[in-house]
Amino acid sequence: MFCQLISDLRPVNAIIGGDNGAGLRVLGIGAVNTDMNNVYYVPGINANLVSVKQITADGMKIQIEGGVCTITRGSDGCVVGKAHMSGGVYEVEFLKVHLN
Repeated sequence: MFCQLISDLRPVNAIIGGDNGAGLRVLGIGAVNTDMNNVYYVPGINANLVSVKQITADGMKIQIEGGVCTITRGSDGCVVGKAHMSGGVYEVEFLKVHLN
Protein backbone atom coordinates (compact mmCIF):
# COMPACT_ATOMS: atom_id res chain seq x y z
CA MET A 1 0.00 0.00 0.00
CA PHE A 2 1.29 3.48 -0.89
CA CYS A 3 0.89 4.87 2.64
CA GLN A 4 3.59 2.42 3.80
CA LEU A 5 6.08 4.31 1.62
CA ILE A 6 5.39 7.64 3.35
CA SER A 7 7.75 8.58 6.17
CA ASP A 8 7.00 11.13 8.87
CA LEU A 9 3.27 10.68 8.21
CA ARG A 10 1.24 13.24 10.15
CA PRO A 11 -2.56 13.45 10.29
CA VAL A 12 -4.21 16.31 8.44
CA ASN A 13 -7.80 17.16 7.60
CA ALA A 14 -8.03 18.80 4.17
CA ILE A 15 -9.79 18.58 0.81
CA ILE A 16 -8.02 18.73 -2.57
CA GLY A 17 -9.49 18.89 -6.08
CA GLY A 18 -9.85 15.63 -7.98
CA ASP A 19 -9.60 15.14 -11.74
CA ASN A 20 -13.40 14.95 -12.07
CA GLY A 21 -13.97 18.17 -10.10
CA ALA A 22 -15.00 16.38 -6.92
CA GLY A 23 -13.03 16.99 -3.74
CA LEU A 24 -10.74 14.32 -2.33
CA ARG A 25 -10.22 14.04 1.42
CA VAL A 26 -6.60 14.20 2.63
CA LEU A 27 -5.93 12.13 5.75
CA GLY A 28 -2.18 12.60 6.14
CA ILE A 29 0.94 14.36 4.92
CA GLY A 30 4.54 13.14 4.87
CA ALA A 31 7.57 12.49 2.70
CA VAL A 32 8.36 9.95 -0.03
CA ASN A 33 12.06 9.62 -0.83
CA THR A 34 13.62 8.44 -4.06
CA ASP A 35 17.08 6.93 -3.60
CA MET A 36 19.13 6.12 -6.68
CA ASN A 37 22.87 5.71 -7.14
CA ASN A 38 24.91 6.16 -10.33
CA VAL A 39 22.66 8.94 -11.61
CA TYR A 40 23.92 10.62 -14.79
CA TYR A 41 23.77 14.36 -15.36
CA VAL A 42 23.17 15.19 -19.03
CA PRO A 43 23.07 18.94 -19.77
CA GLY A 44 20.46 19.96 -22.33
CA ILE A 45 18.07 17.04 -21.87
CA ASN A 46 14.54 18.14 -21.01
CA ALA A 47 13.47 15.06 -19.06
CA ASN A 48 14.51 12.80 -16.22
CA LEU A 49 15.03 9.28 -17.54
CA VAL A 50 15.11 6.01 -15.62
CA SER A 51 16.92 3.01 -17.09
CA VAL A 52 14.71 -0.09 -17.24
CA LYS A 53 17.85 -2.14 -17.97
CA GLN A 54 19.56 -0.94 -14.79
CA ILE A 55 16.46 -1.40 -12.64
CA THR A 56 15.87 -4.98 -13.81
CA ALA A 57 19.59 -5.83 -13.56
CA ASP A 58 19.32 -4.94 -9.87
CA GLY A 59 16.60 -7.56 -9.32
CA MET A 60 13.52 -5.39 -9.76
CA LYS A 61 10.53 -6.50 -11.81
CA ILE A 62 8.54 -4.21 -14.09
CA GLN A 63 4.91 -4.75 -15.08
CA ILE A 64 3.16 -2.47 -17.56
CA GLU A 65 -0.59 -2.72 -17.90
CA GLY A 66 -3.36 -0.27 -18.74
CA GLY A 67 -1.06 2.74 -18.88
CA VAL A 68 0.46 2.03 -15.47
CA CYS A 69 4.02 0.83 -14.87
CA THR A 70 4.59 -0.89 -11.52
CA ILE A 71 8.11 -1.65 -10.24
CA THR A 72 8.42 -4.33 -7.57
CA ARG A 73 11.36 -5.68 -5.61
CA GLY A 74 12.08 -9.19 -6.90
CA SER A 75 12.95 -10.58 -3.47
CA ASP A 76 9.61 -9.90 -1.79
CA GLY A 77 7.28 -8.31 -4.37
CA CYS A 78 7.06 -5.01 -2.47
CA VAL A 79 6.01 -2.11 -4.72
CA VAL A 80 8.96 0.30 -4.91
CA GLY A 81 7.87 2.43 -7.85
CA LYS A 82 4.95 3.45 -10.00
CA ALA A 83 4.59 5.48 -13.20
CA HIS A 84 1.65 6.40 -15.41
CA MET A 85 1.41 7.03 -19.15
CA SER A 86 1.17 10.70 -20.08
CA GLY A 87 1.83 12.17 -23.51
CA GLY A 88 3.37 8.97 -24.84
CA VAL A 89 5.88 8.50 -21.98
CA TYR A 90 5.67 7.10 -18.47
CA GLU A 91 5.91 9.75 -15.74
CA VAL A 92 7.30 8.45 -12.45
CA GLU A 93 5.01 9.03 -9.46
CA PHE A 94 7.44 7.52 -6.96
CA LEU A 95 10.54 5.33 -7.04
CA LYS A 96 12.62 4.01 -4.16
CA VAL A 97 15.40 1.71 -5.32
CA HIS A 98 19.10 1.31 -4.57
CA LEU A 99 20.86 0.56 -7.85
CA ASN A 100 24.37 -0.86 -8.11
